[in-house]
Amino acid sequence: MKIVLVEDDYTQSKLISKELENEFASAKITVIETEKAFRSSLEEMAKEPPDVFVIDIMLRWTYPQRDHEPAPQDVRDGKFHRAGFRCQRLLEQGDKTKRIPVILYSMVDQGEFSFEARNLPDNVHLMRKEASIVPLATLIRKLAAPG
Repeated sequence: MKIVLVEDDYTQSKLISKELENEFASAKITVIETEKAFRSSLEEMAKEPPDVFVIDIMLRWTYPQRDHEPAPQDVRDGKFHRAGFRCQRLLEQGDKTKRIPVILYSMVDQGEFSFEARNLPDNVHLMRKEASIVPLATLIRKLAAPG
C-alpha cells in the first residue's frame, strides 16, 4: 500500500506517519510538507499513484526563505486555510489521480468547511484529526481495500 500524507506541521507529520507505519507495516508512506511541494510532485505522483491521499486542509505555501517562490494568485486569494481543498481539486483534474481516495484531515471542526464540503466527489472524505490514529487507519483500510 502507498499512502501520501500532506502535512506541514513537523510534529504532526512525524507522529501521523509513525502511527501509520505501525498500522500498515508494509506501507510506503510519503510525506509532503507544503502546498508548493505538493504541486511540484503532482506529475511524479501520477506516474505511480498512491492508494490514498491524506491531506491536511490548512497548509502553508512553502517554508519562508530568502529566495522562495511567491505563491500563485489562487493561493494568495484562498490563503492557507483552504490549501487541502486546492490540492484535492488538482488531483481531480488528473486522469490518473482523480479517482484516488482523498481524506481531507483537519483539527478544525468540519462545520467550518461546510461550503467546500457540499460538492465533494464520492472519493473525497472529510475527517477530523483525533488523538487516536484508529479512525484514520480504519478509513484508509476501507478506502484502499481492493474491489
